Amino acid sequence: MRPTTLLLILSASGGNPCRFAEAFQEAARRAARELGRPGLATMDASERTCRRWLDGEQRPRGNAAEVLEHWLGLDLETLLRPLPEPAGVPAPVLRPAAEGAARALDLRFATSRLSLAPGPGVEGQWALDGLRLLEGTRIVVQPYDGTLTREGLRLAESDAEHLAGFTRPLRRALVLGADGARPGGSVHALDAVFARQVTARALPAAGLVIPAAYRVDDLTYALLWALIVIDDALQADDRALQAQEAVLDSLASRPGAAITSDLVPGLSRAGSMWLGSEAGARYLTARIPPGSGPVRMWIAAQTGEQSCGWLLFPARRALLRHLAPGGTALLNLPETSVKDSEPWERILLLLTAALLEHHGQAVRINAEPAGNSVDEFVIAAGRAHLAHWTPGDSRTLGRTETVPDTVTTQPFTDALDHATAHALPAADHPAGRLETLARHLGLDWTWLTGRCRDLHTTGTTGLLRPRSRLTHTGGITDALAHLAGHADNAADHHP
Repeated sequence: MRPTTLLLILSASGGNPCRFAEAFQEAARRAARELGRPGLATMDASERTCRRWLDGEQRPRGNAAEVLEHWLGLDLETLLRPLPEPAGVPAPVLRPAAEGAARALDLRFATSRLSLAPGPGVEGQWALDGLRLLEGTRIVVQPYDGTLTREGLRLAESDAEHLAGFTRPLRRALVLGADGARPGGSVHALDAVFARQVTARALPAAGLVIPAAYRVDDLTYALLWALIVIDDALQADDRALQAQEAVLDSLASRPGAAITSDLVPGLSRAGSMWLGSEAGARYLTARIPPGSGPVRMWIAAQTGEQSCGWLLFPARRALLRHLAPGGTALLNLPETSVKDSEPWERILLLLTAALLEHHGQAVRINAEPAGNSVDEFVIAAGRAHLAHWTPGDSRTLGRTETVPDTVTTQPFTDALDHATAHALPAADHPAGRLETLARHLGLDWTWLTGRCRDLHTTGTTGLLRPRSRLTHTGGITDALAHLAGHADNAADHHP
């Protein structure tokens, strides 16, 4: 199905169905006022319903159709009519094995919904759904048939003209190369801007090669999902968050504060996550002076989705670089949170632990559910500093506080002591501690460290390209480098 005017409106609003739903609700209230129809003011549309409209799976009816027509100034038939097919180079035809490999992404990852281009002049889309906290988003993709080589997946030279046209527009997009030589082949991803830069220099005579390290598996999907979902949302929230710079600096200098949604109404979940996380990281950096000695940290993140801030928010990485090495970081990961997540999401947790270890904080794992409700805090120089961001729909996005003395710090010390005493057995070196965590998370340590080595050696520039000024891949680079250092010389394998 070719894109419609409605789909173009979604793209213009940042590619987020939730944003489209919010705009629809505002349009319904405006239509109620301007048309003198009070009943329209209560109209809304869920994210799922908006997706069905945009995908052509469901037709708006009744009041919903009336709101859309009033809002956009076009009748419903025009809004739902496929756009004219543009002139251009026809899209490459995928061999059955290549198409099967691309479509298998949806079978492997529950948050993946790949829509291949149905015909010439129409781009494909890859919907990345959110999990418990973050909203999902969509990215433009173009699959190409390729041949697997030692270096990676080589695209056909005959696709060069189409590839140049696809990578020319300035928007986030991915080039997907699918192995068409055999059933069950691999899919490799390359950022479209990076592909344009490579092809502008000189396209190899035998076709563009997407590096072997960029094959889409649990590791690379986890990184793509985290970056794209968070980066897209923060791009949409950028102006609102930029206006809070002075407020964030002020919060860092106060003895304590609560960061509520009233500060910036209407933020995305990722924007709320960034705001609470940024305030907490700045607060701790200001409160813990250099040279204050090793710290003890209580990390509240229990899912890979919650831990993304450590990997992508610059202030979090800056905090780790600020803290003295030789400290400890306790992660609360009960069995229930592990069982309720897919392997790729658990990899984000292991990467977060590797980042902590990379910066000298020894990771301990508490598997008891009793620590679920404890806010995030750090004990430094005998005093507890709370810097907690609250995921979910809570009106409170985070809070900061420093307890007044060592007496009031004691409950925090007791909580850490109890959790540490009941933590999983820990080795006296980072590799052993991280391997223990990998077993707890049900991850293949040998395979994962080997993949991190490959990706770190190749570099992530061609795969992960932040667009928002509020995200950075430095934390990911640190984590990959740390795990790469623990890779053995055995051949990589996946169970």
